[in-house]
Amino acid sequence: MANLTQARLDRANLTQADLVAANLTQARLDEANLTRARLDRADLAQARLDRADLTRVQLLESNLNATHVAGVILTDATYAPASPPPDTYVAGIKGLQTVAFPRGQETGLVQLRELLQKAGLRDLEREATYAIESGRTWHAVVDGNLFEALEGLFRFIAFDVTTGYGLHPGRALGIIVLVGIALAWVYVWAICLPPKKPNPASGIYRVWPTDRVEVSRNRPKLADETKVERLYRSGYTQQRSALGYAAYFSLLSAFHIGWRDLNVGTWISRIQPREYALRATGWVRVVSGLQSLLSVYLLAIWALTYFGRPFQ
Repeated sequence: MANLTQARLDRANLTQADLVAANLTQARLDEANLTRARLDRADLAQARLDRADLTRVQLLESNLNATHVAGVILTDATYAPASPPPDTYVAGIKGLQTVAFPRGQETGLVQLRELLQKAGLRDLEREATYAIESGRTWHAVVDGNLFEALEGLFRFIAFDVTTGYGLHPGRALGIIVLVGIALAWVYVWAICLPPKKPNPASGIYRVWPTDRVEVSRNRPKLADETKVERLYRSGYTQQRSALGYAAYFSLLSAFHIGWRDLNVGTWISRIQPREYALRATGWVRVVSGLQSLLSVYLLAIWALTYFGRPFQ
């Protein structure tokens, strides 16, 4: 066990150094290269590691009490100290989202995240949250039983793919856009499909309500009956019209579900120059409904991760 108490090792090259259980209390390791070093059970209390490179370093059961870690590089490091948290000045930490930990030993990362939150370092806090939650999910899938593995798979799809556990909240909005564009082409096919093939009940319909305003010969009046017409466009010259209706229907489907007065789909429909509603039947309605459910979930997870901390 090396005794390097108060040693001055600034900018030292300690790549792959074996410092297991070493005494590095109050040592100066500013900007030192500790890539792939082993610091398991090392005592780094009050040591200075500012801007040190700890890429792929092992920090299992180490003592990081009041250790200075500002600007430290933790890319692919294994971070699982068994001590009080490091010094409160934690700005500039790099590679935090790639940090790993053994199963059930995420306490050190949770402590570090609390310091980042108190310091107001929101982006780094998000990275720490991603490292914690993705690590938990990984251990559940790889090391857990069948139920834990299924739960981990659900967490990966529902939270990691959509927002990266809050690290990339805007990704949810991007998925809404991509799904909307992809389904617009499905709706184009539904509009261009002849009404008798394969199911005449499946399609997109334009519904004119009875209380709509109609203008005939410059004289406005209220219509006295509901009118329903199937959207059908065929031929090359009408494909542009079909694409426009399909894109608009996809947009309405994405924002069909709202919360009381907060209904974006209703707001969008109010900008139409004419008063009608687009409704689907058959398999088109099923696809539209699934798009609405997916979109409302993605909007909710975006709002929660952007404005709040649902994983803390």
